[in-house]
Amino acid sequence: MLFWLLSDVDAGKFLALKKLISRFSIEQPDADIQIAVKTKKSMWNALFAHLRDPANNPVADLLEIPAHWTTLFAKLGVFLEIKNVYEEISLDKYFAFLKSGCVLSDTEEIFSIPWWMEIYALILRDDMAGSGFDAGTWSGFLESIEDIRRKAKKKNFFVIENLSASNAFSTSESAPFIWNRGGDFFIENFTGLAITKSETLKGFGDYIGLAERGYMPVFKENFSWKSMPQGMRAMSLSGRHPGFFRSGSGRSDALKFLSVAPWPRDRSNLTHINCRNLAAASSSKNLKQAAVFLKWLISEENLKEFCGRFFVFPCRKSVFEDMEHSDKFFSVYRDLCLNVKMLPNTSVFPTLETLLDRMFAVMAERILNKDYAPDFLLKELIMIQGEVEYLLSIY
Repeated sequence: MLFWLLSDVDAGKFLALKKLISRFSIEQPDADIQIAVKTKKSMWNALFAHLRDPANNPVADLLEIPAHWTTLFAKLGVFLEIKNVYEEISLDKYFAFLKSGCVLSDTEEIFSIPWWMEIYALILRDDMAGSGFDAGTWSGFLESIEDIRRKAKKKNFFVIENLSASNAFSTSESAPFIWNRGGDFFIENFTGLAITKSETLKGFGDYIGLAERGYMPVFKENFSWKSMPQGMRAMSLSGRHPGFFRSGSGRSDALKFLSVAPWPRDRSNLTHINCRNLAAASSSKNLKQAAVFLKWLISEENLKEFCGRFFVFPCRKSVFEDMEHSDKFFSVYRDLCLNVKMLPNTSVFPTLETLLDRMFAVMAERILNKDYAPDFLLKELIMIQGEVEYLLSIY
């Protein structure tokens, strides 16, 4: 059985899964689980290659996917309705806000199962941020990070760590900035795009501006998780549990002042949650083995072990709530989950995301070349809006 796994910010997820599979192989000696790691871009390309020529481009039996890909590839016939793999599946065990990323839009048909999630928050080194740090508003936040930079006086110091899995900017990481400004990707009822509206433009500008002004590196650096323990970063907008910044650093003492706070909230108190789901391929010849492995993988015991090993959050409520007795940050993350917004699981959003990610790559290059201007951003967004609104008109 072949399992396609999405690449991550480091090797932690792959190693965590390998350890689980080793144990699964002991319990199921006849099982043969093969893993292939793919970036979002390479998985996207592979899925469309399969649609063009299924015989020569087979899809894995089981796939890890962004939750917002569910509707698109279910409609295209790539994913199998989960009841054909896991007949007794129920989403009642999961957070209610995750349901929208599991079903074919506007239906109750489940085509993917929540696996793990990132809960985006501001992770701070209090000893570097200082008692006067203001994360309540965007203007207060900018004043505070400028103050931190002025006091640091270190070579290669950045106030904010860039942990984007895409290595530069990404659509997913831009979402909290957009929502904070009162913007969004689509207008109401998904009848058109909102990416050129002033509020959304300001959100994109806030995000890109952190790198343009030198508060955040343009690209994620190697071993970036070490930078906060080493005092080379003061904070990060991250969906990971703060333990991520301790792992392997050898400087856990430097993080005894670590705290978690909501991202600045001017016009929105929404928390961005990024969820990864599991889906089964409709073309699979190994559904029986895929079903056994899937059920085993999402069991409470294995989910707790897997998520704990690379510092993400379990999607099952019972496993998440079990953190209450052992995690000092639990109450913060519990409260952040009270008002959640996720990327939309619609037929056209994955295409919009792909186009925006390409645009972000262009903006990153312009910043490095000191050739960035807001006009370039608006021009790119106008072209993207035209392309995606055409798709909206034909779906």
